[in-house]
Amino acid sequence: MMQDQLRVSVDVGGTFTDIVVESTDGISGYKLLTDHAAPEQGIVEGVARLLSKLGKSFADIDLFLHGTTLATNAVLERKGAKIGFLTTAGFRDVLEIGYENRHNPMDLNLTKPVPIATRERRFTLTERIAADGTILKPLDTDELEALVPQIAAGAIESLAIGFLHSYLNPVHERFAQNFFASRLPDLPVSLSSEICPEIREYERFSTVCLNAYVKPVITNYLSRLGRHLAGLGLRCPILIMASSGGLIPVSHAIDAPIQLIESGPAGGAVLASKISAEIGASHVMSFDMGGTTAKICFLEDGQPNVTRLFEVDRTERFMPGSGLPLRAPVVELVEIGAGGGSIARVDAMKRIIVGPESAGSSPGPACYGLGGVAPTITDADLLLGKIDGERFAGGEIQLSRSHSSDAVQEHIATKQGVSNIEAAFGITEIVDETMSNAARAHAAELGRDLSSHTMIAFGGAAPLHAARIAQKLGIKRLVIPTAAGVGSAVGFLHAPVAFDVAVSTPGLLSAFDPSRVSEAEDIAEDRIRSALLEVGVNEEANKRAFMDLRYIGQGHEVEIELPETLNRQELKRAFEKRYKDLFGRLLPNTEIEVVSVRVRVSVDISSRKKQGFKSSSGSAEPEISELFDANSETFQPAKVLERSAIKVGDVAAGPALVREDQTTTVAPRGFDLSILAGGHLMLTAREEK
Repeated sequence: MMQDQLRVSVDVGGTFTDIVVESTDGISGYKLLTDHAAPEQGIVEGVARLLSKLGKSFADIDLFLHGTTLATNAVLERKGAKIGFLTTAGFRDVLEIGYENRHNPMDLNLTKPVPIATRERRFTLTERIAADGTILKPLDTDELEALVPQIAAGAIESLAIGFLHSYLNPVHERFAQNFFASRLPDLPVSLSSEICPEIREYERFSTVCLNAYVKPVITNYLSRLGRHLAGLGLRCPILIMASSGGLIPVSHAIDAPIQLIESGPAGGAVLASKISAEIGASHVMSFDMGGTTAKICFLEDGQPNVTRLFEVDRTERFMPGSGLPLRAPVVELVEIGAGGGSIARVDAMKRIIVGPESAGSSPGPACYGLGGVAPTITDADLLLGKIDGERFAGGEIQLSRSHSSDAVQEHIATKQGVSNIEAAFGITEIVDETMSNAARAHAAELGRDLSSHTMIAFGGAAPLHAARIAQKLGIKRLVIPTAAGVGSAVGFLHAPVAFDVAVSTPGLLSAFDPSRVSEAEDIAEDRIRSALLEVGVNEEANKRAFMDLRYIGQGHEVEIELPETLNRQELKRAFEKRYKDLFGRLLPNTEIEVVSVRVRVSVDISSRKKQGFKSSSGSAEPEISELFDANSETFQPAKVLERSAIKVGDVAAGPALVREDQTTTVAPRGFDLSILAGGHLMLTAREEK
């Protein structure tokens, strides 16, 4: 499928915008600093440069794929729209009450997450729908009419509507939406029955509010991007990377932009899934480190876990319950504020602290010479010999070693009474240990043995730190994919068009109607058919269906994949097997309750051609450079190899640096490096004698 197409993939991150063009000759990559004021400008500039090298124009592009951190940043920086929230009388404060607990009971100065919709912009109606979906109290149109001047006076830019039990009967939400469309036609409205048609009102209300919060931001951005690209001659479909690891059309992204909350990292998980299949690794830890953050994701049998409950904007980074809940399919990963631009400082106890604050793309690390004065991880890596200052980002940014030295000296070395090199090593060692600890904690939560895993590392900064982290975790095999520096953008090229649909169907299993599964399947298939029409693909979709069940009276449910034979007895058997696997016992003589049905449909639109990466810079002759060795804490001579010059079958012993336009791989002493048949670089820890 799509063998000869020219495809463009763009990942807009917090620091860099990564661009990949896939043509008949393979793939070409390009990195440039993200323009946060107008991200579309950087996209246009980067794509134009790569197309020019290929002798192509925007009109020649057959498919345009895009992922962005814009939705995430809008929430984290609280730069979304001024929203209103309309709910059922008596439930105005659900967003603040939350789970009615304290995420850290021992903290007397606890900071709870602040709701997106402030109390003065939360409105109520006296409508009421019962738990079985019947209407107990009809919606009063006079109350709706009275809200119009209040909403207008509050300068509300986006409205979220979440009524009690609307997931079973959305009639009141839809009526209110139509009402406001006639009175305030320019007001974007988000319905909880469409964005999150599932039980648990706090999570549903929080999700629809977050959707309303980012909707104007995403709508304006995607509209601007579409106009820019169309003005340059682009005529092909634009697909957006969703947090679930699937591609969706722009229209769906605008309707439910909350799907983009982990857009970029999802592309990295897709890439890791493809690489794990290529190399035959069943237990994988992916490590994605860019300019702003690092992400860790575990894959089992080549597939990342997709969770339906996620938290954003945590007041305490690693404390569950301290953020705003989001109920939507998201690739499960751990995100740490540790990217190349993460700022290092010394605290009151003279300890080095790194991140989560980042220098970003402006002013950037001190070595960029763009006005940054604080030392960052990139500054430390440069001083330790990991980075070629003239080759950074394909030579687009010339790094200044003197600027890095001055920043580290002033902010770290002088305060600790150590040398610049010791301070730089302290910065990298702290951040490597932080990422290792996050991986250990996440592995323990999932019951994983890290020593049996293969690490797949990508992103501009990951290959610089991956081997050291592997040493700390006891991981023996490390793979740096082709085009690792722009890895997430490459992952978009392998992602399917996919949609996830969830329908809450509370009731006893003994009375469950299997037709509810067909309802969810029909909704998902309708969505994917409309998306495939835009792409010009007509293929049968892959379909997987799941069900959440629990014993009656329990607060949480167990997921099972639906068996081929869909009857109550088979469902009961599947639930009991899964429940016993998890908890070691069953609850006899207890009714089983169905909570929800979920369906995922997908169609693979990735190309089947081999993706060689074009790297044109650098010499094929090995050079010798000085690289700081973490074990001996001294500089040692290291071979400098050009990645494009290493052939399948070649083996080199560390210490070595493997350079390419988008990143550099550090192979410390104790590692052997080689090229796999697919072009991926492998680092293998030598057995100690």
